[in-house]
Amino acid sequence: MGGRDTTPFWRASSPCSLDVAMPISSRLNWMAPVEISRGCPHACGYCFTPRIHPLPVRHRSIESIRHYLEESLRMGRTTARFIAPDAFSYREPGGGESPRDSLVRLLRTCRTSGVRKVHLGSFPSEVRPEGVTEESLGLISTYCSNRTLVIGAQSGSDRILRLLKRGHTVADAEGAVRRVVNAGLLAHVDMIFGTPGETLSDRLESLRFMERLIALGRTRIRAHIYLPLPGTPLFPLSPTSVEPWFLDQLRTLQGCGLLDGQWEGQLMVQQQILDWCRAGMIRVRG
Repeated sequence: MGGRDTTPFWRASSPCSLDVAMPISSRLNWMAPVEISRGCPHACGYCFTPRIHPLPVRHRSIESIRHYLEESLRMGRTTARFIAPDAFSYREPGGGESPRDSLVRLLRTCRTSGVRKVHLGSFPSEVRPEGVTEESLGLISTYCSNRTLVIGAQSGSDRILRLLKRGHTVADAEGAVRRVVNAGLLAHVDMIFGTPGETLSDRLESLRFMERLIALGRTRIRAHIYLPLPGTPLFPLSPTSVEPWFLDQLRTLQGCGLLDGQWEGQLMVQQQILDWCRAGMIRVRG
C-alpha cells in the first residue's frame, strides 16, 4: 500500500493512524519506545523527518498509549519511554486540547498505569527551546524520572539558525537552558557544526555560546557534525569544513566531561556520503 511521488523516497499513499502501529511483539517478547508523534511542523533545512512524514503531524491517542503501557507491564517492562521530534508538542488527536493539557493527560496515564519510571524530554523524545517553560518543566519534575532534558539549540549564531529555518533564536535557546538549570534539571544541548553556509565567525559564536551555557552548571553539550541527507533542502549544498583546531576544542570539552556525542564518527559518515555523491550513487533531483 505504498506509492511513488516526485520525492526521492517511498511514502505511504494513505498515512495510517499511529494507533494501529504498535511497537510490540508479544511472540518475541519485544517492545520499543512508543512513538507518540510522527512528523514535524518546523521543517528545518537539514532534517529528513518533515520530508518523509509531511503535514499534518500525527499523534497517538491516550487510549493507544494506555494499551502500550498495559502490554509493557504484562511483558515485565516497568519503564515508559517515548519517541517524538518534539515531546512538548504532543497533542491528543481529536481532543481539542492544548499541548499542556494533552501532556498532563499523557503523564497522568503513565502514573496511574503502574509503570515505575517515565522518561519524556530525553532521547528519543527531545524538545525545542520554545517549549521549555516553567510549566512544562514542572510536569517533568512532577511525573517523570529523567533528570535530563535534551534541547535542540543547534547553533550559537542567529544567522545560521535563520539559514537552517529553526524558528527560534540564540536567546530563546539560552533562556530555555537557564530555565532547565534553575529547575534543578540537567540540560543536554544539541549543537551542529559544518552546515552549509557556516563560517568561522559563526563557529566562534557557537563556541562562546557553549561556554556561556557550561558556565551555568548542570549543562552538557552534545555535538554533531552536519550530515547531508538526500531529500532535504540543504542536501545540494556543500558542507563547511570544520578547522582541526576547532575539533580539538570539542575534544578538550569532551575530555572534561562537558561534551559528548558521535561527532567524530559523523565526520567519517559525512565523507562517505560526499564520496557516494561524487560517484553518482546518490543524485540530486532538480
